[in-house]
Amino acid sequence: MEEIKGTTIVDSIRCGHLQSEVEALKRIVEFYKPDTFVELGVHEGGLAYQLIPAFPNTLYIGVEINCQIVVPRVKELFVGNHALLLCEDCLNAQILASCSGKTLIYCDNGHKTEEMKFFAPLIKIDDIIMCHDYCKDDYYNYIPEIGDYGKPDTIPVPEVHYKDLEFLRNKKFKSLPEQLLYETRISGYIRTENE
Repeated sequence: MEEIKGTTIVDSIRCGHLQSEVEALKRIVEFYKPDTFVELGVHEGGLAYQLIPAFPNTLYIGVEINCQIVVPRVKELFVGNHALLLCEDCLNAQILASCSGKTLIYCDNGHKTEEMKFFAPLIKIDDIIMCHDYCKDDYYNYIPEIGDYGKPDTIPVPEVHYKDLEFLRNKKFKSLPEQLLYETRISGYIRTENE
Protein backbone atom coordinates (compact mmCIF):
# COMPACT_ATOMS: atom_id res chain seq x y z
CA MET A 1 0.00 0.00 0.00
CA GLU A 2 1.41 3.38 -1.03
CA GLU A 3 2.25 5.83 1.74
CA ILE A 4 0.54 9.21 1.52
CA LYS A 5 1.82 12.11 3.60
CA GLY A 6 -0.59 13.03 6.40
CA THR A 7 -2.11 9.55 6.65
CA THR A 8 -1.31 6.35 8.50
CA ILE A 9 -1.85 2.69 7.71
CA VAL A 10 -3.07 0.36 10.46
CA ASP A 11 -3.47 -3.36 9.72
CA SER A 12 -3.40 -2.57 5.97
CA ILE A 13 -6.26 -0.06 6.33
CA ARG A 14 -5.55 3.55 5.40
CA CYS A 15 -6.52 6.21 7.91
CA GLY A 16 -6.65 9.80 6.67
CA HIS A 17 -5.28 10.91 10.03
CA LEU A 18 -1.90 10.90 11.65
CA GLN A 19 -1.73 8.51 14.58
CA SER A 20 -1.26 11.51 16.88
CA GLU A 21 -4.60 12.86 15.60
CA VAL A 22 -6.34 9.54 16.29
CA GLU A 23 -4.93 9.72 19.82
CA ALA A 24 -6.21 13.32 20.15
CA LEU A 25 -9.70 12.17 19.13
CA LYS A 26 -9.50 9.39 21.72
CA ARG A 27 -8.62 12.02 24.36
CA ILE A 28 -11.63 14.11 23.30
CA VAL A 29 -13.97 11.11 23.57
CA GLU A 30 -12.50 10.12 26.94
CA PHE A 31 -12.77 13.70 28.27
CA TYR A 32 -16.27 14.65 27.01
CA LYS A 33 -17.78 11.14 26.99
CA PRO A 34 -20.24 11.56 24.10
CA ASP A 35 -22.98 8.95 23.84
CA THR A 36 -22.79 9.14 20.04
CA PHE A 37 -19.83 9.79 17.71
CA VAL A 38 -20.81 10.68 14.13
CA GLU A 39 -18.07 10.49 11.50
CA LEU A 40 -19.04 12.31 8.31
CA GLY A 41 -16.88 10.81 5.57
CA VAL A 42 -15.77 7.31 6.56
CA HIS A 43 -13.84 6.75 3.30
CA GLU A 44 -11.86 3.49 3.68
CA GLY A 45 -12.69 3.36 7.39
CA GLY A 46 -9.30 3.74 9.08
CA LEU A 47 -10.63 6.04 11.81
CA ALA A 48 -13.69 3.87 12.50
CA TYR A 49 -11.41 0.82 12.62
CA GLN A 50 -9.53 2.37 15.54
CA LEU A 51 -12.35 4.15 17.41
CA ILE A 52 -15.18 1.57 17.37
CA PRO A 53 -13.22 -1.04 19.39
CA ALA A 54 -11.75 1.64 21.68
CA PHE A 55 -15.20 2.92 22.73
CA PRO A 56 -17.63 -0.02 22.71
CA ASN A 57 -20.24 1.88 24.76
CA THR A 58 -20.32 4.89 22.42
CA LEU A 59 -22.72 4.62 19.49
CA TYR A 60 -20.55 5.11 16.39
CA ILE A 61 -22.37 6.36 13.30
CA GLY A 62 -20.32 6.43 10.13
CA VAL A 63 -21.69 8.26 7.10
CA GLU A 64 -20.24 7.63 3.64
CA ILE A 65 -21.94 8.39 0.33
CA ASN A 66 -19.98 5.62 -1.44
CA CYS A 67 -19.86 2.63 0.90
CA GLN A 68 -18.14 0.56 -1.80
CA ILE A 69 -14.84 2.18 -0.75
CA VAL A 70 -15.19 1.13 2.90
CA VAL A 71 -12.83 -1.79 3.59
CA PRO A 72 -14.80 -5.04 4.24
CA ARG A 73 -13.10 -5.59 7.65
CA VAL A 74 -14.30 -2.13 8.68
CA LYS A 75 -17.83 -2.83 7.44
CA GLU A 76 -17.85 -5.89 9.72
CA LEU A 77 -17.29 -3.60 12.73
CA PHE A 78 -20.57 -1.87 11.95
CA VAL A 79 -22.47 -5.14 12.46
CA GLY A 80 -23.44 -5.88 16.05
CA ASN A 81 -20.94 -3.47 17.62
CA HIS A 82 -23.11 -0.56 18.74
CA ALA A 83 -22.29 1.01 15.38
CA LEU A 84 -24.23 2.06 12.31
CA LEU A 85 -22.95 2.68 8.76
CA LEU A 86 -25.17 5.02 6.74
CA CYS A 87 -24.55 4.99 3.00
CA GLU A 88 -25.90 8.41 2.08
CA ASP A 89 -25.07 12.07 1.64
CA CYS A 90 -23.83 13.51 4.93
CA LEU A 91 -25.76 16.79 4.60
CA ASN A 92 -28.90 15.21 6.00
CA ALA A 93 -30.53 16.32 9.27
CA GLN A 94 -32.07 12.84 9.63
CA ILE A 95 -28.65 11.57 10.68
CA LEU A 96 -29.27 13.24 14.04
CA ALA A 97 -32.41 11.12 14.49
CA SER A 98 -30.11 8.10 14.90
CA CYS A 99 -28.12 9.83 17.66
CA SER A 100 -28.76 9.41 21.36
CA GLY A 101 -27.62 11.59 24.25
CA LYS A 102 -24.58 13.84 23.98
CA THR A 103 -23.34 13.79 20.39
CA LEU A 104 -19.98 14.55 18.77
CA ILE A 105 -20.16 15.28 15.03
CA TYR A 106 -16.83 14.93 13.25
CA CYS A 107 -16.81 16.59 9.82
CA ASP A 108 -14.27 14.88 7.59
CA ASN A 109 -16.05 14.55 4.28
CA GLY A 110 -15.34 16.52 1.12
CA HIS A 111 -16.98 19.81 2.19
CA LYS A 112 -16.01 20.25 5.83
CA THR A 113 -16.90 23.94 6.21
CA GLU A 114 -20.31 23.31 4.62
CA GLU A 115 -20.83 20.33 6.94
CA MET A 116 -19.93 22.46 9.99
CA LYS A 117 -22.35 25.21 8.89
CA PHE A 118 -25.09 22.65 8.25
CA PHE A 119 -24.87 20.80 11.57
CA ALA A 120 -23.84 23.58 14.01
CA PRO A 121 -27.34 25.08 14.30
CA LEU A 122 -28.87 21.60 14.71
CA ILE A 123 -26.85 20.33 17.66
CA LYS A 124 -27.91 20.57 21.31
CA ILE A 125 -26.22 22.15 24.32
CA ASP A 126 -23.13 20.09 25.30
CA ASP A 127 -22.92 18.51 21.82
CA ILE A 128 -19.61 18.91 20.02
CA ILE A 129 -18.82 19.70 16.40
CA MET A 130 -15.34 19.17 15.00
CA CYS A 131 -13.52 19.09 11.67
CA HIS A 132 -10.30 17.72 10.24
CA ASP A 133 -7.79 19.29 7.81
CA TYR A 134 -7.93 22.61 9.69
CA CYS A 135 -5.27 25.33 9.73
CA LYS A 136 -5.32 28.75 11.36
CA ASP A 137 -4.93 31.64 8.90
CA ASP A 138 -1.56 33.43 8.90
CA TYR A 139 -0.28 30.77 11.24
CA TYR A 140 1.35 27.47 10.43
CA ASN A 141 0.54 24.54 12.65
CA TYR A 142 3.76 22.71 13.34
CA ILE A 143 2.96 19.03 13.21
CA PRO A 144 5.96 16.75 13.79
CA GLU A 145 4.93 14.18 11.14
CA ILE A 146 4.24 16.87 8.50
CA GLY A 147 6.26 19.97 9.37
CA ASP A 148 4.78 23.46 8.94
CA TYR A 149 1.25 22.52 7.92
CA GLY A 150 -0.47 25.22 5.92
CA LYS A 151 2.54 26.80 4.26
CA PRO A 152 2.16 27.31 0.52
CA ASP A 153 3.16 24.25 -1.49
CA THR A 154 3.02 21.86 1.46
CA ILE A 155 1.19 18.57 1.34
CA PRO A 156 -1.38 17.79 2.61
CA VAL A 157 -3.29 20.97 1.82
CA PRO A 158 -5.58 22.48 4.50
CA GLU A 159 -9.28 22.41 3.62
CA VAL A 160 -10.64 24.50 6.52
CA HIS A 161 -9.14 27.80 7.67
CA TYR A 162 -9.65 29.95 10.75
CA LYS A 163 -11.84 32.44 8.87
CA ASP A 164 -14.09 29.60 7.62
CA LEU A 165 -15.20 28.90 11.21
CA GLU A 166 -15.91 32.53 12.16
CA PHE A 167 -19.62 31.65 12.45
CA LEU A 168 -18.81 29.46 15.51
CA ARG A 169 -16.99 32.18 17.44
CA ASN A 170 -19.94 33.53 19.41
CA LYS A 171 -21.62 33.00 22.78
CA LYS A 172 -23.42 29.83 21.57
CA PHE A 173 -20.18 27.89 21.06
CA LYS A 174 -16.91 27.52 22.94
CA SER A 175 -13.67 26.33 21.38
CA LEU A 176 -12.36 23.02 22.69
CA PRO A 177 -9.21 23.36 24.84
CA GLU A 178 -6.09 23.81 22.74
CA GLN A 179 -4.17 21.25 24.79
CA LEU A 180 -6.55 18.50 23.61
CA LEU A 181 -5.88 19.34 19.96
CA TYR A 182 -2.23 20.40 20.14
CA GLU A 183 -0.19 19.62 17.00
CA THR A 184 -3.18 18.30 15.06
CA ARG A 185 -5.18 19.40 12.03
CA ILE A 186 -8.38 19.28 14.09
CA SER A 187 -10.65 22.06 15.33
CA GLY A 188 -13.67 21.70 17.58
CA TYR A 189 -16.41 23.55 19.42
CA ILE A 190 -18.91 22.65 22.11
CA ARG A 191 -22.43 24.07 22.09
CA THR A 192 -23.00 26.20 25.21
CA GLU A 193 -26.31 27.96 24.45
CA ASN A 194 -29.37 27.47 22.25
CA GLU A 195 -30.45 29.86 19.52
